[in-house]
Parts: sequence; C-alpha cells; structure tokens
Amino acid sequence: MSAGAGARGAGVAPAWVTGTGVLCPGCDGSGAFAAALRAARAMPVLQEAPADDPGAAALLHAARGGATGRLAGWDDRRFTGAERRRLNRIGRLAVTAAGQALAEAGLDGAALAAPGRAERVGLCYGTGYGGAEDAVAFLDGVATRGAEYANPALFPSSVLNAAAAYVSLRFGILGYGATVTARDLSGELALVQAADALALGHADALLAGGVDESLPTLAAVLRRLRLLRGPGRPEGAVLGEGAAALVLEAPAAATARGAHPLAVLAGWASGGGAAPAPQRYAADAPATLVRVAREALAQAARDPADVDLVITGAAGLPELDTPLALSLAALFPAAAAPAVFAVRHVTGWFPSSGAHAAAAAVLALSGAFFPGAPAARGGPGTALVLSAGAGGACAALVFIAAA
Repeated sequence: MSAGAGARGAGVAPAWVTGTGVLCPGCDGSGAFAAALRAARAMPVLQEAPADDPGAAALLHAARGGATGRLAGWDDRRFTGAERRRLNRIGRLAVTAAGQALAEAGLDGAALAAPGRAERVGLCYGTGYGGAEDAVAFLDGVATRGAEYANPALFPSSVLNAAAAYVSLRFGILGYGATVTARDLSGELALVQAADALALGHADALLAGGVDESLPTLAAVLRRLRLLRGPGRPEGAVLGEGAAALVLEAPAAATARGAHPLAVLAGWASGGGAAPAPQRYAADAPATLVRVAREALAQAARDPADVDLVITGAAGLPELDTPLALSLAALFPAAAAPAVFAVRHVTGWFPSSGAHAAAAAVLALSGAFFPGAPAARGGPGTALVLSAGAGGACAALVFIAAA
C-alpha cells in the first residue's frame, strides 16, 4: 500500500477522471447507478435506509429474508461459455465494470492498443474478500475430503489479486499493477494508491476501483458476528456486492489524446492506527477523520466551506457511523452543512464499496446525480468522500467539478 498518510501539499498534480463503470445490486452501468442514486433521498449519516427508497428497499427486503446480497438482473450472458470457464464470478464482475469505464474514457480497443500505450496504462484494485466463492470451494474440499482432494484449478482464482489479473489480461493492460486489501477501506485506499502512482509518474492512466462478491457462507459468518441487519436485529449493515472502476489520467496525457474529464480527483489522504482488541474501531477515529479530510481539502486548495456534498462510508453500523457523524459535526457548522449521502444505503456493505462512493461523487459533479449540489454555493462544485474503517484507518478523497 502506498504512503497515503500525511499531507501531500497543494503542489501534487490532480488526476482527471475520464470514465466510470459500476455494478451493484440493481445497477448495471453508471447510468443505472445514477438513477438509483437520484431515487434514494439524501439521509442523515445515522439514519437507516428508508423502506420507500427504491435502491434500498430491495436490499432491506433481501436482508430480512436472510438473502446474501448477490446481484440480481445482471446480464452475465455477455460472457461466452469459454469465457465463463476462464473467468470466475468476481473476475466477470471486475471485467464488466472495467470495460464500461474504459469505453467511456475512450481507452478501449484500438485506443488502448496504440503503440506504447498499454505499457503506460495500469490498474489498482481494492478487494476485501477476493475470490471468496472459489476460496470456500477449495477449502471445503480440503476440510471434507482431505488435502489430497483439493481442487488445484480453484486456487489461482481464490487469491486476492486474481480479479485485477483478469482485468489486465482481458484488456491487455501492461503497466503498473496493484491490489489493495484493507477491510472496509479497500476501495478508498485503492484510489489513494492509484492517485499516488499517477502523481509519481508510474503511469499515464490508471484503472482504479474495487470488487467484492457475496455468498451464503460469508453472509452466515457476518451474521454470526452480529454485523448484518436482519430478523430481530434492526441495527447492522445490509450485505451487498459489486464492482466499480474509475479511469484516472494525468491531465497532460489525457489532453494529448483528446480526452476530457468528467471530474477531477484533486486531493486524497489516509491515516489512522490500530484499534485495541476487542474494539473494531479506534476511539480517535473522529479526530483522524477530521485530519485526513482537512489534508485532502488542503491538497485540493479547498476549505470545508467549499464542500457542496459529502459521500460517507456509513453502513448502518453504529461503531462505524458514529465517528463519521462526529467528524462531520466538527468539520461543518450546522448553519452551513453540505448535503450528506450514504452511498452504501444503495449499494449495500462490502469492503470495496468506497469505489462506488467515488463513482457517485463523479456522477454528482457531472450532473448525473444530485443536480444542483455542485452549484449550491457558486463556483466549481466540490464533493468529499469520507470513510472510516475497521482498526482505525480513515480515508478522504476530494473531487471537484471539471471546468
């Protein structure tokens, strides 16, 4: 993981966002995601997703029925039988969102195959569970029949960086490659690392995002840990799954190929320490959230007063949501508070869903979601993505509207 903690200063070059791709429950593509976000009303950080929100209602209904939060209505038939045999399910999720983002950015097909370009395009993916379905199947064989019956074909696709490898192979991406796993912050920290890599000149363009899948075994474990909402438990997260990808480009490289930004990632920061057992979240998380938010805003040459929209990592877990609420109260006076949205009320909770929060910020600033928020205070719109994770880690991303 890159050195995300600490202020980078206002001299660090921003990254243009030139494409987005999204898969989550009920959403296949950024257009469908924007529609789900428009349908869900802005809600306080600590409020449950109301049952009349179209995006949240299906998730809540599934959770009450003990479902696993898996995607419904996703057209997996876009892959041939041979492709389905080569790509496991999480790989197909990642490839689908990546293809959407590359197509919107104009970096697919012949554009990516231009001489020397593939070597200067990289990727950085976040995942909390990796190929969980294949990992469970592999270990089940070991547990039930013995190590000699383990299926060797399953193991390569069960490792954490398999999905990123599938994306690289599918599109011929030959440059910088990394996988970040950081529990709740896997998506946000993948974007932090990608932005650092781009600023350091390791690539001209980076496909950054996250992917996680759900399955019954995972849902059962999380339910036993009392982390999921369900019958007899009104508090807790609603499990989801999905993939999201953003194409980040160095402005000079994007301009040279005639690309235009949807939004600009102008500031990013992360930090925090370990929470002492048995705590899941550190007591100093609110102060850390305020610090990383101010660092990211300073890098973007913005103040808290410039923020029009905050997209939080709130997920229905009080030990996660309370530090976020306290940090927002410290950052923004009540009389001048920005709009606040909890994107996981639409996507469900999974470790890499911070990439979906970033995609939501881009959609907001490009006018596809939260119309009016960018212009609420005049001047260019500013969106802050702010999240706290298990163990005390925190992350902030600042997106500004494209000129």
